[in-house]
Amino acid sequence: LDCLRLSVLKELPAVGPVDFDHDRIVVHEFSLLHNALRSEIIELLVILSLFEENLAHVIPWHASAFFTWFTEFKSFVEHAIAVQDEVLYPWLETGYINESTLQPDLRRKRVNDFMEKFNQVEKQQGLFFGGGAKNVFQRIHENVNDVCQCLLEWMQFTERELQLLPCFILSPLPRIDSRVFAFFMQSKQAALMLPMYLHWMESSALGKAWMMRNITGTSRVIYKIWRKGAERSHFRMAFVFCETLIRTKMSKVAAPNSARAAR
Repeated sequence: LDCLRLSVLKELPAVGPVDFDHDRIVVHEFSLLHNALRSEIIELLVILSLFEENLAHVIPWHASAFFTWFTEFKSFVEHAIAVQDEVLYPWLETGYINESTLQPDLRRKRVNDFMEKFNQVEKQQGLFFGGGAKNVFQRIHENVNDVCQCLLEWMQFTERELQLLPCFILSPLPRIDSRVFAFFMQSKQAALMLPMYLHWMESSALGKAWMMRNITGTSRVIYKIWRKGAERSHFRMAFVFCETLIRTKMSKVAAPNSARAAR
């Protein structure tokens, strides 16, 4: 799986995490969110690579589990858009004289475009085992590539906009991470969305500091439970797909051999 992840990064360098300039808090706060999305995109492309290489061994469970994973990814993207619109951009308004460099209409158009591509992927679910799995997978692959490309372009567009803002700053902006944390905690899907936000950075000094500031008291106990659940249902799925595809492949190889031995 690590080789597949490296291959994804080699073929699509833009999907790698954005480096942080800690002196530019505006870009930094958005990049935390964007890097969580980039981490999910990498896993999505790894899963697709696994299916592409083993399409003959895909069983109904794989398709069902993939679309469940994909729906969770879509939900996280929707949460990320809402965090930007409802938390991060209002936060910017408290510190800038002039936001004329921002282009909300164009940004919203980009969001609408890639959300439509998400819908195109989901429409393929009922067709996957209708007798033309290979053709359906090809459409899924194309649609997912479009989703990833449009999502990356949206993030890069946002990051370029933010690079222009520091010249308008009124005063140092306060930390926003407590409001981001509160947003995720208020979600009906908090048990999965918060771990998805933190997963890519939780083992780093950056992530540990973020969690130390925000996840306190009983929230720590709750988060540990959520994190374990997210590991089982979402983060390990690339490994599970790999393991079950190999097992299915081996069982198909073993079946004819067993039949010959019986004769």
